[in-house]
Amino acid sequence: MKAKETPGGKTNDHACHESCLPRLRAKHGRSSPLTLIQASRKLPINIMRPYIWTHVIHDHRSRPTILDLACPKCTEKVSFQKHSEQDRAFSNATSGTWHLDDWNGRCINCISDFINLSYDELPDYFYKDAETGIWAYNEDHLNHLICYFSDTAVESTYSFYDNYLRREWLTNKKKCLKALKKMA
Repeated sequence: MKAKETPGGKTNDHACHESCLPRLRAKHGRSSPLTLIQASRKLPINIMRPYIWTHVIHDHRSRPTILDLACPKCTEKVSFQKHSEQDRAFSNATSGTWHLDDWNGRCINCISDFINLSYDELPDYFYKDAETGIWAYNEDHLNHLICYFSDTAVESTYSFYDNYLRREWLTNKKKCLKALKKMA
């Protein structure tokens, strides 16, 4: 499945969402999400990959409230925070503030302020490798991915996102681990 370009110029690699839901709805009708989740678990693995059914559960509606992104002016790291949810580690669609344009960050290198941006207006990830395509939300997520790809069993707040790892990353573990360590 091809990644889709969003208005902010980022790619949306969750295109599987478009292919898995129609298949489930065709088989089970316009069922509740729970019924679709239960149905997705019964499908053969070649039809419904493990990371796809997690998209049905969470509908891509979870993300950290602190993101390390590249400053669009100088490319240095800028930590953006969703201020309406600064008391939480993760934001989700049920929080009531999901659609608020309140992402803020300040680049300490070029002294640029970014105030009240929507998620789609945010710059690209700071921890991102062009060759492998692997990226991390922030430094904590980067460290979690390094442990995951090193086959070091570690439980972290980012373990939930292991379900979303791309197949390309999992089939090129050594390359991805090398890229992640280079970013650290």
